[in-house]
Amino acid sequence: MTLVSVAHDPDYLLRVVAADLDDYTRLRDQRLAALPGILRLTSTIVMKRVINDRPLPLTATRHRPTRGTQ
Repeated sequence: MTLVSVAHDPDYLLRVVAADLDDYTRLRDQRLAALPGILRLTSTIVMKRVINDRPLPLTATRHRPTRGTQ
């Protein structure tokens, strides 16, 4: 499982792996929906992975303020 806080709706994104749809439905209905403070659940089912573990094309530089500015 992975849980992250996001900046918009929904407030949190929980990534889970389930054996099948019935297994996921049980997790959602019996465990997640029963947690205190849960008002709504939205599910997105991944059909297939298109790209897996491709590195981001980023350089290893950091932005630094120019001399005399903060």
